[in-house]
Amino acid sequence: MNLYIVRHTEAEPGSQTLSDKERKITPRGREYLANSIAHWKKLMPLPEVIISSPYIRAMETAKVIHTELGLSEPVHIENVLASGAIPSLVQKFLTVHSSDSILLVGHEPDCSALLSHFVANGSRIADFLPGAIAWIQFNSSIRSDAGLLRLFMGPVTK
Repeated sequence: MNLYIVRHTEAEPGSQTLSDKERKITPRGREYLANSIAHWKKLMPLPEVIISSPYIRAMETAKVIHTELGLSEPVHIENVLASGAIPSLVQKFLTVHSSDSILLVGHEPDCSALLSHFVANGSRIADFLPGAIAWIQFNSSIRSDAGLLRLFMGPVTK
């Protein structure tokens, strides 16, 4: 089982007139993400399914990844990945999903918390910059502290 955790790419700043849920990705964020995906294709197997937070910046990130990877299955939107995601609830959600290769698109500090939950028994081991990815491999089912971190990569700017 392969699990990929991606923090949404660079997004426009928040403001008093724009809610956090409505923030969109920037053109620079879109470019960096496309650069990163070109490297992902060379370094790891491709996911079968993408599941995203319902926030606009995460959904836009997921759509760019979906298009760049040429995946056939549509992006799934799940509230369990909204900002403030709880690792144990995400794990429970993933255990009933049928795919063996899932890419999650979420937020920080949630992405760091998920990585820590799955590979380091909850000890924080990394911070995700916008557009960063972690590839975690499991020998069988997804469980806390049972994953092997195969790759951690920040955004590629060029």
